[in-house]
Amino acid sequence: QPLLSAELPETGERFEGILPPAAPGPVFALRKRAIGVIPLERYVIDGMMTSAQAGFLVRAVRERQNVLIAGATSSGKTTLANALLAEIAATGDRVLVLEDTVELQCAARDHVPLRTRAGVVSMTELV
Repeated sequence: QPLLSAELPETGERFEGILPPAAPGPVFALRKRAIGVIPLERYVIDGMMTSAQAGFLVRAVRERQNVLIAGATSSGKTTLANALLAEIAATGDRVLVLEDTVELQCAARDHVPLRTRAGVVSMTELV
């Protein structure tokens, strides 16, 4: 088996490894979990979005609109999702988070984290 996906115990870093013949040579990547949530206000302060864009996202959350986050690997999708989860947590609503890999951070009081397990429970079953 030339592919390996794992999560390191205790600290939660993700490890992805690939060996020949799936790759020309051995390749691996380590992904560290975020140590904190960057709020939408920080995006505005740092010039990554305008206050109008941040306001649009906050209104979308408050009005229970769907928001699609898409982008390349390591482009900040999870970081933005965590910022939006912080806005959702502020509503006081119950939040169910379904993941195949633990990445999202939710501070909601009524937070239910659910995770898929290969051969045990699928995303379809969690939904």
